[in-house]
Amino acid sequence: MSRLLTSALVLALIAIPVPASASGVGASPSSIGVEHVLFKGGTGGYGCYRIPALVRTADDSLLAFAEAREPPSCADRGDIDVVVRRSTNDGRTWGPARVVLSGVPGDPEKPFTRGNPAPVVDRTTGRVFLLSTSNEAVPGGARLPWVQHSDDDGLSWSQARQVPASFDGTTRGWFATGPSHGVQLRDGRLVVGAHQAVGDVVRAGVLYSPDHGETWHASEAPDSFVADRVRPGEVSVAELPNGDLYLAARNEIATGHHRAGAVSTDGGTTATAFTAVPSLVTPNVQGAVLALGSGVLLFSGPSDPEDRELMRLRYSTDDGATWAPGALVNTGRAGYSDLAELATGEIGLLYEGGRDFSADEIRFNRFTTRQGQVPGGTSPGPSAEATPAAGPTSPDTTPHANDAHVRGSVGAGLTGQADVPWSRSLDVGEEDFGVELSFRHSGSTANQALFWAYGQGSTAPQVWVRLQQGQVVAWARGARGAANVALDGAYADGARHRLTLTRAGDRLTLAVDGASATATGVAGPVTGGRTGIRLGARLDGADPFSGTIEDVVLRKAGVTVLDLPFATVDGAAAPTRTRSPITDDLSGHCSDGSLLGGLRDAVAGRIGSDALAVNDSYPGVEVPHTPAIDAGTRDFAFSLWFRYQAGTANHALLWANGMTSGGPSAWVRAQPGQDRLHGWVETDAGHVAVALDDPSSARAFGDGAWHELVLRRVGDRVELAVDGGAPAVATGLTGSVSGDLGVRVGSKPDGSDVLTGELDDVRLTIAGEQVLRWGFESQNTQAHDVVRTPLGPATADTSAHCHHSAVRGGAATTAGAVGRALAFDGVDDSVLVPYQPLPGDFSIDFRVRYAAGGADQVLVWAYGVGSTERALWLRAQPGRDRLYAWVQTDAGAAAVAAPDADAFGDGRWHHVELRRAGDTLELLVDGTVRGSAEVRGTLTHGDAFAVDGIQLGMRPNGVEQFKGALDEFRVRRGGATITHLPFEVVSRTPFARG
Repeated sequence: MSRLLTSALVLALIAIPVPASASGVGASPSSIGVEHVLFKGGTGGYGCYRIPALVRTADDSLLAFAEAREPPSCADRGDIDVVVRRSTNDGRTWGPARVVLSGVPGDPEKPFTRGNPAPVVDRTTGRVFLLSTSNEAVPGGARLPWVQHSDDDGLSWSQARQVPASFDGTTRGWFATGPSHGVQLRDGRLVVGAHQAVGDVVRAGVLYSPDHGETWHASEAPDSFVADRVRPGEVSVAELPNGDLYLAARNEIATGHHRAGAVSTDGGTTATAFTAVPSLVTPNVQGAVLALGSGVLLFSGPSDPEDRELMRLRYSTDDGATWAPGALVNTGRAGYSDLAELATGEIGLLYEGGRDFSADEIRFNRFTTRQGQVPGGTSPGPSAEATPAAGPTSPDTTPHANDAHVRGSVGAGLTGQADVPWSRSLDVGEEDFGVELSFRHSGSTANQALFWAYGQGSTAPQVWVRLQQGQVVAWARGARGAANVALDGAYADGARHRLTLTRAGDRLTLAVDGASATATGVAGPVTGGRTGIRLGARLDGADPFSGTIEDVVLRKAGVTVLDLPFATVDGAAAPTRTRSPITDDLSGHCSDGSLLGGLRDAVAGRIGSDALAVNDSYPGVEVPHTPAIDAGTRDFAFSLWFRYQAGTANHALLWANGMTSGGPSAWVRAQPGQDRLHGWVETDAGHVAVALDDPSSARAFGDGAWHELVLRRVGDRVELAVDGGAPAVATGLTGSVSGDLGVRVGSKPDGSDVLTGELDDVRLTIAGEQVLRWGFESQNTQAHDVVRTPLGPATADTSAHCHHSAVRGGAATTAGAVGRALAFDGVDDSVLVPYQPLPGDFSIDFRVRYAAGGADQVLVWAYGVGSTERALWLRAQPGRDRLYAWVQTDAGAAAVAAPDADAFGDGRWHHVELRRAGDTLELLVDGTVRGSAEVRGTLTHGDAFAVDGIQLGMRPNGVEQFKGALDEFRVRRGGATITHLPFEVVSRTPFARG
């Protein structure tokens, strides 16, 4: 699996550098501290990540939350999940990104907007609460607050429940939690910032719980709105030394002071009206506050007064009355942020940043108060264990994600060395522990270390096992006493041997293959600092092991905290990202438009704020054919607003379905030379034309004013109207308008008849249902860098998740099992499906028809290649009379076969399904289970950096090509369809999403 990580930092184990974690993080430039990227736009199956929130748990873990937004536009509304990454070593390393909240109750895959994360920790119970806000993925619906919790330090989360609280007692207007961390007050009350805006009535305060999260209430808050002066939103909170609650808000006004503040003297039960904070200079953007243990208030946010750039710290020593500058964190683009005080006394800053886009990535920066130029607090010295850099890792299969950083290679176990950085979950302290591992080697008589942890030297607390002088020797030194134990035999026979080392009180027991020895004397903690584990050598690199190590397990007080099979390697290759100019389909039917020529500055719109400017360099917008926008024989209506100044040239306003003479199409052109709009609708049975003359003194409505165009089919009747006036009408139309093109506005599909003017609010309704809407608002009309399938011919995904796929090599449609199918020529035809994570239960199914030959033929290949990368593939193997599937997870591989003479290559259609349910992998053909196997572990790694998708028809390197046809390809996750390729049409142009 190719996954993104960036440049190197140093991991030290007793000051020894080790390679980076592929499940970790990538480095990022900053002016202070140590900074790296946790989430990068366009990776992990999402278009972008936004709205960071950071909290430190009662166990001193860090939880970094973000909105994971599927649309590449990165708009605030759409299919948006809340995800989290977790660190148990103060941000040095991070576990995978896990989805905390998605969809709706009962259907987590339904497109829905989940966002505005606002975590808060109950330090009395240890429970972590996450408050968030939801709305429909398409325009409309209420903004509602939700709460859920974690009782295992952020590893798993409860179902979310709606919070029945708001500031005015209704669900009207715009409601938002945070976004940023909340706090627990000294009396135990939990509070998070929130606000509600209903028109120009804006109430801001907190949601609070006086009963450890059982119930939540909203502040009694006055209307803080003052025209052109105060409009508070996005509230962050901090408890002041005197027990008051400081409320810091974004001030959402066009010009002026962009920060506002208020104070509550009763723990948020009531809040005062907000006022502007002139001494805190920011652009119009969210910011975060944090009360340090010293009593100093810390603020993070961009410091340019107009633009989202120059992330800087500010501090207040007078409870937020005035603010002074701290250190500049980054000189580039920057956006939202959050802060946490770490267990080490350092400060953690989680913020949006990027080169061209202020939210291209979400970065974590760790710095001391001295580096931050903030008074008070602690300034710990440099830590021995720094942040890992980029490199291969072998995954830990426990939820703790203590991945091993590989210095050698992984095949049938680890050859060479690997390091596991210190984390709180690995720190056994004075607890009973158990180490298990398997090893094999063939004869070196030198000292060889198998396992070395926590320290080195004659007096440092440590645990180790090594081969020396014909024995297996183990040593455990606690702070108050040590024990060593040995077994005779070097076990240098090339066979696999199982070793265990356990501590029970003061007793240390070593066992190999059932033979054991025991010693006593271990006393006190065997860990004394923040040094991790090295496998295959001493911490200083001496005594390297010459064989292989596998199945390494560490248990702390009976709980498994580390499980390294050493069966899989996760790489660290950087993805290729492509700029994706897009305007969202606000109807939710995955018909997002490609901005032809790229993104240009918006112009003032007729509907909403913005419209699309069109000219020869930017000739409009198009979407290829999708079944959702194919009207067939049904009634339809196109509408759009247009504005231009008439000359003599024709201007194509709308073009749909097709362009071939005599084939289905629907189009409207402005024809100034004939002073009219001319419409045409052609079906497979005939055509009609409608001409609408301009009754004004202008020509063809080209007077520089906005006009609304409507082209409508009702039964056999076609109407063309402008501005609601009397339509031009034609009748007698029969048949279907289905063609192989989608919808284009602003020019003809061949690039001619380009409009010089503006377009706004393009809509298509079929049989009364809106199936396309391009509003061109700036938030929905963007160009960001994303991982996507190659540009070129494509075929549509008809699920709600818009996984439109690239068609390579000239593959064309043919008669299918259901409608049309896709024919593969066995030479260079393939389909590339965008990456989609499959961490749990899944199903991949399709119809296949082919004539068996002798060679293997790949039907499906996903994620990685090679024997040790996470991967999934399904081959037809006629030479072995079977279909054969392979799934490689972090825990190892599972294979399953479906036997049949000629591997079902009999020229007939067969339904093939590969599915996982829990620990069972099954291969079905024509509804019958033909083979099954046990499968463990996770197929995809949710670190937001995985980028390889699914390929149909050949291996990623272009061999084992399939010759035949595929139809009705589906991917299901947890029972819900997330990709459906019916292969009805192969479009000549790519989709904006794919």
